[in-house]
Amino acid sequence: MELITLISVSLLASIIGAMPLGLVNLTVLEVSYRKGLPTAMKIAGGASLVEILFVLVALMAGSIISTAIKNMGWVQWLFVAVPVFTGIYFLLKKNHFEADQDRNRNEFVRGAFLNLISLQVLLYWIFAATLINHNQYTKMGLFTIFIVVLSVCFGKMLVLWVYAKLSKIVLEKFQFFSIQISRLIGIILILIGFSQYLKF
Repeated sequence: MELITLISVSLLASIIGAMPLGLVNLTVLEVSYRKGLPTAMKIAGGASLVEILFVLVALMAGSIISTAIKNMGWVQWLFVAVPVFTGIYFLLKKNHFEADQDRNRNEFVRGAFLNLISLQVLLYWIFAATLINHNQYTKMGLFTIFIVVLSVCFGKMLVLWVYAKLSKIVLEKFQFFSIQISRLIGIILILIGFSQYLKF
């Protein structure tokens, strides 16, 4: 029962964390529409790898990072500046649909990079890991960590797969998404940065 609870909590936390529109989700949506599901899932795979890294950091050093955020001003500003400046970059660059159609790139690495600069995801997992430990669902041994990581990876991939599958429906029905997707990403990231500033 304890194992089932742990899997359920980890999977639910992963799905909740992955659902909101963000840098990775919108990129998967766009790439799936332009290049197909397999290419989009490469991005999802790279993003999920970084998600695993964030979870491991949160489980093993979450309290240290939380203390650093509270006591070191530059760490707080890092979590504000990265999404804001990334958002400004997306606001100023040409729309993906027009600019990147023929560009060859490693989509797995791209997905990993996009999630890596989404530092709010790390903050989310620090909060989630604290909640799991606080409720003492289980002791954090190697097997437990493996189960958590596996559940989180599955949840992340599942949500991004749904985004990829719905790309044609969403982007054809709401054409302003396809026209303004870079600006939409930029606005979301800037709002995330300001929300982090207000929290600090």
